[in-house]
Amino acid sequence: MEHRKKLSIAILIITIILDIVCLVALPSTIAVHWDSAGTANGFLPTYQAVLISTASTLLCLLVWALLCNRFQNVPTLKIALGELGNKVVYGIVYSLGLIFSCVGIVVNIAFLLLN
Repeated sequence: MEHRKKLSIAILIITIILDIVCLVALPSTIAVHWDSAGTANGFLPTYQAVLISTASTLLCLLVWALLCNRFQNVPTLKIALGELGNKVVYGIVYSLGLIFSCVGIVVNIAFLLLN
């Protein structure tokens, strides 16, 4: 559990650093959507786009923490799947939570590369 907390804090810090970089480096309005031809057709003020990426990261971190706590010791899973099965389910939840929690980082990098 301590490992997950450290990862969560690291993900949040990286997201906030990238938020600051985006606010400083990008123009006041940025493209956030493109059509199939690659033409930008959706725009947002930079601060709103940055807030969305930060909020997404916070939401994913919260859901990740709740799911990991929920799936760590589920008696019915232990009975149905055994100890190994329970660890596999927890590992899948842990891994998916980690991947989805990085959404803010990925979004900020995309903003920097595409604008």
